[in-house]
Amino acid sequence: MAIPTANHIVRVNDKVAGDLISLGNMKLKRPVKEYVAINTGNVTLATGFATVDPISLSIEYDPADAEGAGELEKSFLTSDKVKFEIELSNKATADGNGSTYTWEGCVVTDFEIAQEENALVIATFTVTVAGLPEVAVAS
Repeated sequence: MAIPTANHIVRVNDKVAGDLISLGNMKLKRPVKEYVAINTGNVTLATGFATVDPISLSIEYDPADAEGAGELEKSFLTSDKVKFEIELSNKATADGNGSTYTWEGCVVTDFEIAQEENALVIATFTVTVAGLPEVAVAS
């Protein structure tokens, strides 16, 4: 199940890439290993580092006014690492501004663009993120 989006923003290297139009799940996981004590039979659980699966998303942008979209394409073509940020804003609600998720050292691993009739572009891409996000209140 995808996360609903409405006027949410994607930034790359602090530059607006475009408006989020679809976002796959942000799946966080942590490996667990069981150890059983031979003499007592007690089970101990050891956990590894938490990670995030690659994130697939689509944005809509105006090619004349979206520096961040160019950063996405550049990351894909050169394997350069980028700062990647998703702002999930719920400014229309009374209980807050939503959350901004930021990762450093990310790489775009899949990139596709399609032209719309209204001269806007839809970019669909996958970002392999590095570790857990820094989460802050959306601006």
